[in-house]
Amino acid sequence: MKGLERYKKIKDLGGGAQGNVILADDTKLNRKVAIKSLHQTLTSDKLHARRFEEEAKTLAGLRHPSVIDVYDIIANEDGCHLVMEYFEGHSLDQYMKSKIGHVTEEKAIEIFADILDAIKHIHNKNIIHRDIKPSNIMINDNSEIRLLDFGIAKNTENDPNLTVVGSSAGFTPMYMSPEHCKGTKIDKFSDIYSLGVTLWEMLAGEPPYKGLNQIQISNKVANESLPSLQQINPKVSSKMDVIVQKATNKNPGKRYPSCDSFKKDLIKLKKDILSSNTEFDKKPSMPLNFSTVKKFIIPYLYDIKPNLINLFFLLKLNLSLLKENIFLILDKNKPEKIKSNQNKINKIKKEILKNSRLVMTHKKEYAIYSGILWLFIFLIFAAVPSEEESKKTPKIEVQKPQIPTVNFKTSSVEKSESETSHAIIVELSNTYDSIVKVPLSYGGTASEYDFKKIIDTLEIPAGQKEGFINIKITNNDKYEEDETIIVNLKNTVINGQLGENTSFTYKIINDDKRKRRVTKRSDDDEKVDDEKDDDEKDDDEKEVNDSFKKIIENEYCERYTEPNKDGYFVTIRNKSKREFELKIWKKNKLIRSYHIRGEIRNLHYNNHVYYTNKGRLGEHHLINLKFPNESYLGTKNEAKKRRSFQYKGNTEYCKIIYK
Repeated sequence: MKGLERYKKIKDLGGGAQGNVILADDTKLNRKVAIKSLHQTLTSDKLHARRFEEEAKTLAGLRHPSVIDVYDIIANEDGCHLVMEYFEGHSLDQYMKSKIGHVTEEKAIEIFADILDAIKHIHNKNIIHRDIKPSNIMINDNSEIRLLDFGIAKNTENDPNLTVVGSSAGFTPMYMSPEHCKGTKIDKFSDIYSLGVTLWEMLAGEPPYKGLNQIQISNKVANESLPSLQQINPKVSSKMDVIVQKATNKNPGKRYPSCDSFKKDLIKLKKDILSSNTEFDKKPSMPLNFSTVKKFIIPYLYDIKPNLINLFFLLKLNLSLLKENIFLILDKNKPEKIKSNQNKINKIKKEILKNSRLVMTHKKEYAIYSGILWLFIFLIFAAVPSEEESKKTPKIEVQKPQIPTVNFKTSSVEKSESETSHAIIVELSNTYDSIVKVPLSYGGTASEYDFKKIIDTLEIPAGQKEGFINIKITNNDKYEEDETIIVNLKNTVINGQLGENTSFTYKIINDDKRKRRVTKRSDDDEKVDDEKDDDEKDDDEKEVNDSFKKIIENEYCERYTEPNKDGYFVTIRNKSKREFELKIWKKNKLIRSYHIRGEIRNLHYNNHVYYTNKGRLGEHHLINLKFPNESYLGTKNEAKKRRSFQYKGNTEYCKIIYK
């Protein structure tokens, strides 16, 4: 055929209404390729030819390990051909059939994580696949996947000659999103929905709307939620059911916003599954009886090659047939049961005939499988202890690792401001086999200008007894009072518990003006130093006042306060009769902005906290500059807090000035 001279056909791979796919050998590059060819009857159809070309362009622009790679497109008067990477494997729906039912939850997450990575990549390229379903996803024996069929992937609503947005031409209603079925605009959230349906099918072992025609399926998709996975497969966890229901929500805005967030929840669930699958460790002395085999061993056999699985399934059907024949003999004098047993026997025979076609074993292979089966049966009986052995065998108690207690190694330290870094030691009472996570909170008189916190949560690796909280001290070469940093261990510790020493005080000794030599100096020298200190203090005050005046001139506000002892000042802007925007400044920087509800009659300040309406009945507010979460802005009716604000102790009165 013209254009395909370099390719030598090996075999047919499949075909459909629009074309067929063959496996061929590239004689020039010595590699196997898959060639997708449009049917001769459709070559002259501009619509199909255009779709074929769009698929080639889309695939060529993606370049991702989990997306089929395109090598060449050949279009001439003899036909349209797409030369692609040959991926040896099966479609995902064939893979599910080979599993004889559902895929295990852990295996499904492993496969689906790669699928989500691939879809994320095409979304980042501003492409919507629009036809995600198991038959368009290939998988091999190593669980590697490839996305196929990008013929209708591009958003082409502006071209009337191609598939328009919302139309169902070329799509499968069972995997279409509700908005797609209704004919409205579709976007990446439609792909998220299709991914959710595909995951549902993997875990349920069957499509969600089995046995319905296309119109009935479209109505179900548009108007009804997917059935609960746990109703179909009780082995599926409730967390997985929630994840799938979120992905397939009828409202696109309530689905996962991206493939990343979808994958994040699945990976988190996988970690939970791995941490909870410790039954063998918990019960090492448990005899290997039938219930044990059913619960723990059979799920792992799902990954054995299909021929062996089919053989086991065929054996099960034959045993069922034997059982029903025995019942038929026992109930021969009961006519009402004979008919029922005969119907069951006929059904089992049909299943045996159907599944026997799947078992295409050679004699040697059958002999190997038979040997494995007899060995398996022997091990089951050999592992069951006799009564005498069970009496002799002492019970082994598995000691659970002791949960460690978390404490600071010391409770306080004093360091000069010139020592700009320090590591605070946190120790465990004993090592633990998992990471211990300790949330931290910071307080004290030191502000964000005095130090920098490095971490909010301390993580102590598994097997270690100590962790370190690093803090960076700011040495600003200005005279300041001594400051304290208080580090607290929060009680929400993961894999640990708090001890008694959960608070650490770090005192910063300001030594900028203490560097004078400890030698005798004249009164004149001391006087000169004091004058220098006063000059520097005056310069700081001048800088604060200049910044304050500049901000008051430029800031749109009705009221303000002058700088307090810590350099903070406030501007207040009316938003409505009982709503205000309150901004807190320091020098020329805006520290925080707050939305206040209720009247502001007076303003007081103490230790980085502002109070309103002190000594008055009614509404009160508290603004905590160091711990904003402890602020009260009048947006909740908390009478207890209000009473505690009314008569706070010594505070600095901040006069409110009208502009």
